Amino acid sequence: MTNPFEVVAGFLERFDAEVRGRESGEPPEEVRAKLRSLALGTLPPGERAALFSQLEQNPEWVASLAQEVKALRANPVRAS
Repeated sequence: MTNPFEVVAGFLERFDAEVRGRESGEPPEEVRAKLRSLALGTLPPGERAALFSQLEQNPEWVASLAQEVKALRANPVRAS
């Protein structure tokens, strides 16, 4: 089985410019909190599957996930 994080990482690598160009709406705060938890690696497995399903339905939200990951890279000690 493919690691879901590898799928998202591959998507970000291939379509980063396209995703940024499609930013049409920010995800709701509840989803943003889940994206932050996913980036931190603290989102429970059951919630991950639901979040990945939401990302498939709302691909413009992947840009928000990328922002969370980039923020963690810039400041690895960031609290959630």
